[in-house]
Amino acid sequence: MHALPPKVEAALARRLGESERVLHAAISSFRRDGTEGTSWVVLTTRAVHWIEDDPPTVNVVPLDGIIGVEFQGSSFGDGSMILLGRSGTTARIRFASSSRAHFEELTSLIRKERDRRGGVRVDPFKYVPDEALLMVEQGEPVEVPEHPAPTRREYWVREGPSSRGASLRFSIENHIVEAGSRVSGTVTLSWPRSRVVRGVRVVFTGAEETSFRKAIGGQRGSYTEFVPIVGLEAALFGAHSSDALIPAFGDALKTLVNPGRHPVLGEGRYRGHFSFPVPETAPSSYRGAHASIEYKVKAWVDIPLAFDLVDSTTLTVIPRQGLIWPALRARFRPEERGLMQAPVGLRLQIEGRNPRHRGPILGTFRFENPNEKKITGVLISLFGIETARAQGRTEQATVLLSTKRLGGRVVRPGVDIPFRLPDPTSAGAFAGSISSYDIGVKVELEVDWAKNVQCHVFLRAQ
Repeated sequence: MHALPPKVEAALARRLGESERVLHAAISSFRRDGTEGTSWVVLTTRAVHWIEDDPPTVNVVPLDGIIGVEFQGSSFGDGSMILLGRSGTTARIRFASSSRAHFEELTSLIRKERDRRGGVRVDPFKYVPDEALLMVEQGEPVEVPEHPAPTRREYWVREGPSSRGASLRFSIENHIVEAGSRVSGTVTLSWPRSRVVRGVRVVFTGAEETSFRKAIGGQRGSYTEFVPIVGLEAALFGAHSSDALIPAFGDALKTLVNPGRHPVLGEGRYRGHFSFPVPETAPSSYRGAHASIEYKVKAWVDIPLAFDLVDSTTLTVIPRQGLIWPALRARFRPEERGLMQAPVGLRLQIEGRNPRHRGPILGTFRFENPNEKKITGVLISLFGIETARAQGRTEQATVLLSTKRLGGRVVRPGVDIPFRLPDPTSAGAFAGSISSYDIGVKVELEVDWAKNVQCHVFLRAQ
């Protein structure tokens, strides 16, 4: 959930009722009139609040008045979220591709909160908005004909009669996949009654995203950038989303007038199979302070003028086999000393290993101390440096992953001293389009009455 700026939070607080709580917030790069700008969509326990931040203005859509949500656009990239009421479109909210995941999560939460409140549950097999009916020539509901569906392909088959109620589930063979391999799974759909649908689809997406707040010229602003890594879709039944949502609400009205526009999915229990390639160059999954790389698989039944049936899961992508961290060396030379720098030399060596192996990091260090300066201790640390870029700005964050300290009495000059550092992170180093993450090992000698002596190496896979 995005954090709200103070002005937006204050404007929202003035509109909240007693015991009304904020559940989710998503940022949009467009104003309510469709022009570029910033607005916030906030879900509370009673309503959806659409807020522009300059000046702060709030538009409220009560949850009890929302009967469905449609998405205009393909299954990834820029688009619009359309809130449907009993008299048609209640709100049309444009969003950039960087915010799509937040708006999909918002849709799911809207449906759950409506059901939790005990409001009238919408039956997608019965309900047609009044405004849509008025656009039908005779002014009467259109009966959906029971014509056969298109020829079924081997990866989409009917296995038998439906169980009670509509439900969609899918399973993934492995939630941890290597770059360059495949992600495969099965979709199971229980469909209790024949109904026109745009399609039954599965989509595999991956994206790199950066987001941070930074003070520039005395003013603090929000900076976000989004770069897609992969976007693959399989249409198990019906059309691909790029063909089916142009636009969503208008398409639904045309479906009422022309039922043959989309196929009818007959009653039954269905099973479908999918398989997507994972790009060989796909960076490892990562979530940090200002950057993230996330991969998802989502299955859904696209139902005109109703909440879609959706199920999704997150995948973890790891480095492909054959990559290694080579053995590394670093050295601090006494002649590089400056003011208050002790004439102490230091050499660091790290053993090579497979970056997929999450065991300890092994290495040795050696130091030379010709002037016999007093060494009070040695600090060995594993650290990560995250660099995030968005809209021409850069933000960094450093994380100490593990550390070990040796007392000065247990280390001697001129001797290779071995060490082991636990590696608690599941993220490997990567360099993406708008972010990077470097993992390093540092050895620091604490020298009495002088600057500490240190050297480090960065672990990069080859």
